[in-house]
Amino acid sequence: MNYFVGIDIGTTHTKAVVVNGEGKTFFETKKGYDLLHPQPGYEEQDANIILQAVVDVIKQALLTVPQQDKIAAIGFSAAMHSILPVDKQGNPLYNAIIWADTRSKKEAWKIKQQAVSQSIYKNTGIPIHPMSPLCKIVWFKDHQPAIFAGTHKFISIKEFIFSRLFGKYIVDYSIASATGYFNIRERKWEQDALDMAGISEEKLSVPVDTIHAEYELLPYYRDLFGLKESIPFITGSSDGCLANLGSGAVVHGETALTIGTSGAVRMTVHEPIRANNESLFTYLLADNIYVRGGAINNGGIVLKWLAELFLPGDQQDESHYEELLALASKVSPGADGLLFLPYLLGERAPVWDADAKGVLTGLSLKHKKEHIVRAALEGICFTLYQIIKQLEVVYGEIKEIYVSGGFIRSSFWVQLIADVTGKKLNVTGMKDASAIGAAYLAMYATGSLKDLAEVKQFTDICDVYEPDAANHEAYTKRFQVFNLLYPQLKDGFAALSTIQEN
Repeated sequence: MNYFVGIDIGTTHTKAVVVNGEGKTFFETKKGYDLLHPQPGYEEQDANIILQAVVDVIKQALLTVPQQDKIAAIGFSAAMHSILPVDKQGNPLYNAIIWADTRSKKEAWKIKQQAVSQSIYKNTGIPIHPMSPLCKIVWFKDHQPAIFAGTHKFISIKEFIFSRLFGKYIVDYSIASATGYFNIRERKWEQDALDMAGISEEKLSVPVDTIHAEYELLPYYRDLFGLKESIPFITGSSDGCLANLGSGAVVHGETALTIGTSGAVRMTVHEPIRANNESLFTYLLADNIYVRGGAINNGGIVLKWLAELFLPGDQQDESHYEELLALASKVSPGADGLLFLPYLLGERAPVWDADAKGVLTGLSLKHKKEHIVRAALEGICFTLYQIIKQLEVVYGEIKEIYVSGGFIRSSFWVQLIADVTGKKLNVTGMKDASAIGAAYLAMYATGSLKDLAEVKQFTDICDVYEPDAANHEAYTKRFQVFNLLYPQLKDGFAALSTIQEN
């Protein structure tokens, strides 16, 4: 039996899984690293530390396979929207700027004011927002002109890994489709966006299919991994797209919801863009398979912040999160009138506003920390529900959703989402769905799967959550109020940011 390795290069960890030809996972590991916060609004990573994490988990994964000649392929997933300037030797000129970074919000605003921004969205499928590498490159041009001028290539974390392993600059269509300067219809760099960024195609990697394979590792890494034979390293896709694949949401119209550090709702579709709704993104998974939806900045990171506020000790201890969830479960739905806008890191979908801030409203003397935790969890769920509602405007009613991510460990949180959304939730048990999806895509790339829809045979629904009708009715009323908050506070958020910056 052959074995397939899936690697997911995430925000806080790189994960590796090994699956066999029947899609069964028999090994998984991960290695963590710190985010860098040099100043408010700046979120960075050290590319060389992530390279080491990737190398380490690949070595561990390969050691678990009984026979090396049974390793059929290694597939890659990675977080989207990172940007890293490198010199001619491939050395980083700056830390990688990641999806959560909001430093380019002024650049994003300026781009939005130009008429060409609408055609850029139409062709690339990416809303103009500081998460976008397009806005980040413009920030380098405006604020770091020496680095901008000295940059040989602007690349993502995954491209950096491949450049180190194989000595060439390639980018899969999926990661490229998250840049804001890649035309997802024509599968080439979008000239209007490149003109906006002030760069040419020569500053970027060569786009390749998500099932593209590289075989010739540089000698140092071939020896380090102990590989006697060449095996295909599949460029793979982005973490969001592969979360759908790993969750089994691969048929047109099927929808997946994930919550990790951030969160997202994503629908698998067979056309790049329908309706010019700039609150939704469109990414490419594989040939004629796209993922449409929205991602939020504020998922599990909100729970981490609450743990730091309310609980003493090591915040890496997962028992702290269990304690917070237990606190929240003591409070009735609606948190006794407390609502929480969870925009601690600004927000992507559905508001796409880097100036947005976290807000507690309805606060009174009766409220305690358990109310705040409950309201925060409900706020995350309401934000995801807003994205679901926007998808439904375009594609019709969504009746059930596949869910994955670290949050599925909590039956309370999963039930909360079911109650808020009124949707049936299918729990696949794939807490590392992106890594699993990378392994599945490697199976498809090497012919072990003839069609990506065949991953359905590997998808085990380990639990199903039905919404509680009474709770959903209560949440529907609160959701209507929640929808009023951001529009009424938007101008205040912008004014507050201006004061802070000055």
